[in-house]
Amino acid sequence: MLATRTASQTDTTQDARYVSARVRGDLRSIHEKFRMGTWSELEDLAHDVQVGLEYDCLSELWLFLYAPGNLLPGRAYQYQRAAPGSFGPSKHSGRIERSRELEGGRFEYQVILRNREMWEWLKSQDQLRIPWRPSPRRSADGMTASADGGYSKGDLAVSRTVYTR
Repeated sequence: MLATRTASQTDTTQDARYVSARVRGDLRSIHEKFRMGTWSELEDLAHDVQVGLEYDCLSELWLFLYAPGNLLPGRAYQYQRAAPGSFGPSKHSGRIERSRELEGGRFEYQVILRNREMWEWLKSQDQLRIPWRPSPRRSADGMTASADGGYSKGDLAVSRTVYTR
């Protein structure tokens, strides 16, 4: 079977790669500054974000950062699909603010889907690296939100909001 891609599909793939590369930079910064997670785990997450954006099934990605021994996150990052041009470029692409209290802690992540059927199909086709499973939605209650720009290319845009305690 011969598969061809239209120009818009190729554009979407390139846009998803660009935007997910910016998220990957943030993940790398979290790994390097806080010693959270393994690089392999973060690379798998970045891969799945790219696939989710490319196939238009990802609405939000949440990253929760916990200080060692804490049950409540000290910081959270929300990446949310947005309209291109609805925000300014992020000032911190790959530059996550250092916090000594978070060093050596742990991170958790959660996705909010806009097309679960497609996401499940991608899982069934082994297109995703993480064995995703439904979980209760985590909360940023009690945290202060601060818009932090975002990343965009073409028709694909993701805003970034930082939540702190």
